[in-house]
Amino acid sequence: MTDKKTILHIDFDSFFASVEQQANPNLRGKPIGVTGSSLSKGIICAASREAKKAGVKTAMPIFKAKQICPNLITVKGDFTKYLYIHEKSLEIFSKYSDLVEPFSIDEAFVDITDTKHILGTIEKIVQNIKYDVLENFGGYITCSIGVGPNKLMAKLVSDYNKPNGIFEVTEENINTVLKEAKLQDFCGIGVQIHRRLNEIGVFNVTDLQNIHMETLYNEFG
Repeated sequence: MTDKKTILHIDFDSFFASVEQQANPNLRGKPIGVTGSSLSKGIICAASREAKKAGVKTAMPIFKAKQICPNLITVKGDFTKYLYIHEKSLEIFSKYSDLVEPFSIDEAFVDITDTKHILGTIEKIVQNIKYDVLENFGGYITCSIGVGPNKLMAKLVSDYNKPNGIFEVTEENINTVLKEAKLQDFCGIGVQIHRRLNEIGVFNVTDLQNIHMETLYNEFG
Protein backbone atom coordinates (compact mmCIF):
# COMPACT_ATOMS: atom_id res chain seq x y z
CA MET A 1 0.00 0.00 0.00
CA THR A 2 2.99 2.28 -0.53
CA ASP A 3 1.11 4.51 -2.99
CA LYS A 4 -2.01 4.76 -0.87
CA LYS A 5 -2.92 6.53 2.33
CA THR A 6 -1.11 5.34 5.43
CA ILE A 7 -2.78 6.15 8.73
CA LEU A 8 -1.47 5.26 12.17
CA HIS A 9 -3.77 4.80 15.13
CA ILE A 10 -1.68 5.16 18.28
CA ASP A 11 -3.40 3.85 21.40
CA PHE A 12 -1.74 3.97 24.81
CA ASP A 13 -2.02 0.71 26.75
CA SER A 14 -3.99 0.74 30.04
CA PHE A 15 -3.29 4.46 29.95
CA PHE A 16 -4.38 5.85 33.33
CA ALA A 17 -3.08 2.79 35.17
CA SER A 18 0.23 2.76 33.32
CA VAL A 19 0.79 6.45 34.06
CA GLU A 20 0.18 5.80 37.76
CA GLN A 21 2.58 2.86 37.76
CA GLN A 22 5.24 4.92 36.01
CA ALA A 23 4.80 7.72 38.55
CA ASN A 24 4.84 5.42 41.61
CA PRO A 25 7.34 2.51 41.60
CA ASN A 26 5.43 0.90 44.48
CA LEU A 27 2.52 0.22 42.11
CA ARG A 28 4.56 -1.49 39.41
CA GLY A 29 3.82 -5.12 38.75
CA LYS A 30 0.71 -4.97 40.94
CA PRO A 31 -3.00 -5.06 40.02
CA ILE A 32 -4.31 -1.52 40.27
CA GLY A 33 -7.59 0.10 39.39
CA VAL A 34 -7.82 3.83 38.73
CA THR A 35 -10.99 5.36 40.14
CA GLY A 36 -12.76 8.70 40.25
CA SER A 37 -13.10 10.72 43.44
CA SER A 38 -13.68 7.68 45.65
CA LEU A 39 -11.45 4.67 46.24
CA SER A 40 -14.35 2.47 47.34
CA LYS A 41 -17.44 3.62 45.43
CA GLY A 42 -18.13 4.02 41.74
CA ILE A 43 -16.41 2.24 38.88
CA ILE A 44 -12.96 1.30 37.68
CA CYS A 45 -11.90 3.93 35.14
CA ALA A 46 -8.84 1.95 34.06
CA ALA A 47 -7.24 -1.33 35.07
CA SER A 48 -3.55 -2.18 34.94
CA ARG A 49 -2.37 -5.14 32.89
CA GLU A 50 -2.05 -7.18 36.07
CA ALA A 51 -5.63 -6.36 37.08
CA LYS A 52 -6.91 -7.17 33.60
CA LYS A 53 -5.30 -10.60 33.80
CA ALA A 54 -7.27 -11.19 37.00
CA GLY A 55 -10.51 -10.30 35.21
CA VAL A 56 -10.95 -6.64 36.18
CA LYS A 57 -12.42 -4.54 33.39
CA THR A 58 -12.98 -0.86 32.70
CA ALA A 59 -16.36 0.44 33.96
CA MET A 60 -16.67 -2.48 36.40
CA PRO A 61 -18.05 -1.47 39.83
CA ILE A 62 -15.23 -1.20 42.36
CA PHE A 63 -16.85 -3.65 44.78
CA LYS A 64 -17.13 -6.26 42.04
CA ALA A 65 -13.54 -5.67 40.93
CA LYS A 66 -12.33 -6.30 44.49
CA GLN A 67 -14.38 -9.48 44.67
CA ILE A 68 -12.67 -10.73 41.52
CA CYS A 69 -9.25 -9.46 42.54
CA PRO A 70 -9.00 -9.14 46.36
CA ASN A 71 -5.49 -7.66 46.20
CA LEU A 72 -6.56 -4.89 43.83
CA ILE A 73 -5.08 -1.50 44.73
CA THR A 74 -7.38 1.43 43.98
CA VAL A 75 -5.81 4.74 43.00
CA LYS A 76 -7.57 8.05 42.47
CA GLY A 77 -7.11 9.33 38.94
CA ASP A 78 -4.90 12.36 38.43
CA PHE A 79 -5.82 14.14 35.19
CA THR A 80 -2.95 16.58 35.55
CA LYS A 81 -0.55 13.74 34.79
CA TYR A 82 -2.72 12.26 32.04
CA LEU A 83 -3.13 15.61 30.30
CA TYR A 84 0.62 16.21 30.39
CA ILE A 85 1.30 12.85 28.72
CA HIS A 86 -1.43 13.55 26.16
CA GLU A 87 -0.08 16.96 25.18
CA LYS A 88 3.52 15.78 25.12
CA SER A 89 2.60 12.77 22.99
CA LEU A 90 1.00 15.04 20.39
CA GLU A 91 4.29 16.95 20.21
CA ILE A 92 6.10 13.65 19.62
CA PHE A 93 3.69 12.55 16.90
CA SER A 94 3.98 15.92 15.13
CA LYS A 95 7.63 15.07 14.40
CA TYR A 96 6.33 12.49 11.96
CA SER A 97 3.47 14.38 10.31
CA ASP A 98 1.61 17.67 10.32
CA LEU A 99 -1.60 15.66 10.21
CA VAL A 100 -2.11 14.58 13.83
CA GLU A 101 -5.68 14.13 15.07
CA PRO A 102 -6.33 13.48 18.77
CA PHE A 103 -9.15 10.97 19.18
CA SER A 104 -9.24 10.88 22.98
CA ILE A 105 -6.82 11.59 25.81
CA ASP A 106 -5.00 8.31 25.09
CA GLU A 107 -5.48 7.90 21.33
CA ALA A 108 -4.48 9.75 18.18
CA PHE A 109 -4.44 9.30 14.42
CA VAL A 110 -1.30 10.24 12.50
CA ASP A 111 -1.41 10.48 8.70
CA ILE A 112 2.07 9.65 7.38
CA THR A 113 1.03 9.38 3.71
CA ASP A 114 3.17 12.33 2.64
CA THR A 115 6.05 11.85 5.08
CA LYS A 116 6.75 8.11 5.03
CA HIS A 117 8.97 8.37 1.96
CA ILE A 118 11.13 10.91 3.77
CA LEU A 119 11.21 9.24 7.19
CA GLY A 120 11.89 5.69 6.00
CA THR A 121 9.85 2.51 6.07
CA ILE A 122 6.56 2.27 7.93
CA GLU A 123 8.19 -0.22 10.30
CA LYS A 124 11.00 2.23 11.06
CA ILE A 125 8.56 5.09 11.69
CA VAL A 126 6.47 2.99 14.07
CA GLN A 127 9.54 1.80 15.97
CA ASN A 128 10.85 5.36 16.22
CA ILE A 129 7.54 6.54 17.68
CA LYS A 130 7.67 3.77 20.25
CA TYR A 131 11.27 4.69 21.09
CA ASP A 132 10.27 8.35 21.56
CA VAL A 133 7.44 7.30 23.88
CA LEU A 134 9.87 5.20 25.92
CA GLU A 135 12.47 7.96 26.13
CA ASN A 136 9.98 10.64 27.14
CA PHE A 137 7.68 8.75 29.48
CA GLY A 138 9.48 5.66 30.80
CA GLY A 139 9.09 1.93 30.41
CA TYR A 140 5.63 1.53 31.95
CA ILE A 141 3.87 3.80 29.48
CA THR A 142 3.57 1.97 26.17
CA CYS A 143 1.42 2.26 23.09
CA SER A 144 0.00 -0.09 20.50
CA ILE A 145 -0.06 1.06 16.90
CA GLY A 146 -2.37 0.04 14.08
CA VAL A 147 -1.41 0.86 10.51
CA GLY A 148 -4.08 1.01 7.81
CA PRO A 149 -5.29 2.68 4.61
CA ASN A 150 -7.84 4.72 6.59
CA LYS A 151 -8.71 5.62 10.17
CA LEU A 152 -11.35 2.90 10.50
CA MET A 153 -8.93 0.08 9.67
CA ALA A 154 -6.03 1.57 11.62
CA LYS A 155 -8.15 1.81 14.76
CA LEU A 156 -9.50 -1.69 14.28
CA VAL A 157 -6.07 -3.33 14.23
CA SER A 158 -4.37 -1.26 16.94
CA ASP A 159 -6.07 -3.66 19.37
CA TYR A 160 -4.71 -6.79 17.70
CA ASN A 161 -1.37 -7.18 19.46
CA LYS A 162 -1.88 -5.28 22.70
CA PRO A 163 -0.03 -4.39 24.81
CA ASN A 164 2.87 -2.60 23.13
CA GLY A 165 1.92 -4.16 19.80
CA ILE A 166 2.03 -3.34 16.12
CA PHE A 167 -0.25 -4.54 13.33
CA GLU A 168 -0.27 -3.35 9.74
CA VAL A 169 -3.13 -3.88 7.30
CA THR A 170 -1.66 -4.77 3.91
CA GLU A 171 -3.08 -5.70 0.52
CA GLU A 172 -2.16 -9.29 1.37
CA ASN A 173 -4.00 -9.53 4.70
CA ILE A 174 -6.86 -7.02 4.43
CA ASN A 175 -9.44 -9.60 3.31
CA THR A 176 -8.50 -11.89 6.20
CA VAL A 177 -8.65 -9.02 8.68
CA LEU A 178 -12.12 -8.04 7.48
CA LYS A 179 -13.39 -11.62 7.41
CA GLU A 180 -12.28 -12.30 10.98
CA ALA A 181 -13.48 -8.98 12.43
CA LYS A 182 -16.76 -8.76 14.30
CA LEU A 183 -19.10 -5.91 13.44
CA GLN A 184 -18.80 -4.43 16.94
CA ASP A 185 -15.01 -4.36 16.61
CA PHE A 186 -15.42 -1.36 14.32
CA CYS A 187 -15.48 2.13 15.79
CA GLY A 188 -19.01 3.50 15.63
CA ILE A 189 -20.89 0.19 15.69
CA GLY A 190 -22.31 0.03 19.18
CA VAL A 191 -25.10 -2.09 20.62
CA GLN A 192 -27.97 -0.25 18.93
CA ILE A 193 -26.45 -0.05 15.44
CA HIS A 194 -25.38 -3.69 15.74
CA ARG A 195 -28.97 -4.65 16.53
CA ARG A 196 -30.30 -2.63 13.58
CA LEU A 197 -27.78 -4.23 11.24
CA ASN A 198 -28.87 -7.67 12.42
CA GLU A 199 -32.50 -6.74 11.75
CA ILE A 200 -31.71 -6.11 8.07
CA GLY A 201 -29.73 -9.33 7.75
CA VAL A 202 -26.19 -8.08 8.41
CA PHE A 203 -24.38 -10.30 10.90
CA ASN A 204 -20.77 -10.03 9.74
CA VAL A 205 -18.48 -8.04 7.44
CA THR A 206 -19.24 -10.27 4.46
CA ASP A 207 -22.95 -9.52 4.86
CA LEU A 208 -22.13 -5.81 5.06
CA GLN A 209 -20.06 -5.96 1.90
CA ASN A 210 -22.84 -7.73 -0.01
CA ILE A 211 -25.89 -5.78 1.11
CA HIS A 212 -27.34 -3.21 -1.28
CA MET A 213 -26.46 0.41 -0.49
CA GLU A 214 -30.13 1.33 -0.87
CA THR A 215 -31.02 -0.99 2.00
CA LEU A 216 -28.43 0.64 4.24
CA TYR A 217 -29.59 4.10 3.19
CA ASN A 218 -33.21 3.28 3.96
CA GLU A 219 -32.25 2.05 7.45
CA PHE A 220 -29.65 4.61 8.45
CA GLY A 221 -30.17 7.61 6.17
